[in-house]
Amino acid sequence: MSMTEDWLALARAVTARRTRLALAKDQLVTRGGPTAATLRLIEAGRGGNFHEQTYGRLERALKWRVGTCAALLGGQLCPHQAVGAAAEDTVALEIISAVEAARRAVLAIQPASDLTVRAARALQKLVAQVQEQAPGPENRRLR
Repeated sequence: MSMTEDWLALARAVTARRTRLALAKDQLVTRGGPTAATLRLIEAGRGGNFHEQTYGRLERALKWRVGTCAALLGGQLCPHQAVGAAAEDTVALEIISAVEAARRAVLAIQPASDLTVRAARALQKLVAQVQEQAPGPENRRLR
């Protein structure tokens, strides 16, 4: 596979994934993705000498697993496979975030009672269970 085909595969996958997540380009940048100029180059299929950090930022912003960009560029992953990648990860992250926010809210209740302490522990156990079942290893350390 030539470099042009590799870059076009990445371009198609990034554009389709961003569209699926209903994100404008500026929103992807705001979510911690690459700069607007770099994103334009990637989505246009123009390769570049990008740092690994750039791919990491793009993968996090698109809620992809680590290594998705490299797999697309190397031909191990087809663009249509990457579009829906990490859907379970997204759900797990949302559940973890919501439960963790509830746990923090319970801990903030003053004066603390035995009930609030038990509720916070139960919520922490729930977070741990979701993290254990989350598909990607990056979810297991989220706190």
